[in-house]
Amino acid sequence: GARPFAREQYITKFRTLAEGIVAPEEIERFLDAVQRVPELGAGELGQLNITAAVELETLLGTSDPGHGLSEVRLTLARAYFHSAQLSRAEGLAREMLAERPEDGYVAVLLARSLERQGRGAEAAPYLERARVLGQDV
Repeated sequence: GARPFAREQYITKFRTLAEGIVAPEEIERFLDAVQRVPELGAGELGQLNITAAVELETLLGTSDPGHGLSEVRLTLARAYFHSAQLSRAEGLAREMLAERPEDGYVAVLLARSLERQGRGAEAAPYLERARVLGQDV
C-alpha cells in the first residue's frame, strides 16, 4: 500500500501550495501554531478552528472552487461544524454535495449540521444517502 508522507514532506507540500497565495509571515505563523497544538488547551484549540475557517474562507473567496480545492472546502466545512457555525457548515456542505452527489462523507456532514440545528427530519434523507454510499452513520 501507499506510505504516508513523513512530517517534512507535509510541511514542504504546505509551503508549496501556500506560496503566492498566503503571505510568508502567515505561513510561518500557521506552522508555529501547528507545532504548538499538543500544548494548547481546549479553548485555544477551538479558536484555531475558527481562525482557520476564516482564513480558508478568505482563500476560497479569491479562488475558483472547481480547481482542486475540494479538500480545502471540506476542511473549511468541518471547521465550521466543529466551531458550531452550523449554518455556514450547512451551506458549504450543500454546495459541495450539489457538485459531488456521490460524496457520502459530505452527506453525513450536512446531516449532522442539520441535526445540531434541531432539523432532524430534514437531515434524514442525507443520512440515508450516506448509508447507501457506504458511510457509517
